[in-house]
Amino acid sequence: MTQSAESPASAVKWFALTIDCADDPASEQALRRFYLEALDGEIVRDVAVRARGLLLVFRRVGGYKVPTWPTSETPMQMHFEWMVNDLAHAVARLEDLGASLADHKDPDDPALRVMLDPAGHPFCVIADHAMHPDYPPPTA
Repeated sequence: MTQSAESPASAVKWFALTIDCADDPASEQALRRFYLEALDGEIVRDVAVRARGLLLVFRRVGGYKVPTWPTSETPMQMHFEWMVNDLAHAVARLEDLGASLADHKDPDDPALRVMLDPAGHPFCVIADHAMHPDYPPPTA
């Protein structure tokens, strides 16, 4: 079915993704700074980060609980997948910016690292070669 320019679906546009954090200014600032630097973004109106076509807004929440991924006790509120040229370099840079490696690691996928942002939200960092049709190489 073809939609006309006047269809209601065409009126829906991406605006922002809101990311929760602990209810204190330092947590909000650390999360904003992390995404600003990690995605080479810009601060918008002192409250958000615009990067690569995305607007990220950070919201302080009373009683915020860090996701317990991979368990669902406290589920993920969102999850990013980032591709990088150099996995080791990207992981080190993200750690310098305040991220940490998650305890969980997929032993079958050496091109993937699960990391946690400063508020504990998991995200994946994937070596771009992993998207090549010949990845992973056959095992002996």
